[in-house]
Amino acid sequence: MIQQATQEHVSMNQGISHRSTEAIEAFLVATWRELLETDDIQTESDFFDLGGTSLTAIKLLARVEAVYGENALSPEALFSTGQLGQLVVEIATSAGAS
Repeated sequence: MIQQATQEHVSMNQGISHRSTEAIEAFLVATWRELLETDDIQTESDFFDLGGTSLTAIKLLARVEAVYGENALSPEALFSTGQLGQLVVEIATSAGAS
């Protein structure tokens, strides 16, 4: 499944650096849709308020790591800052987004 999410991420963002904040947000939205089974995702949305659990958080962290590298998103950041927009910034900072 991680490979499928990664391939979908690349397909959605052809021509855009996968490390750009726009690409990171698109990747997170697609991943959240799959993990949380909802389409109602906004920049202000909180992963846990939308139904995220510790198990889905681990799945999310694994997918982020597969695409953006180890430590691109720490568990501490996810649990303390569950908002989509803030997680984009966290990953962009860790992954060196342009």
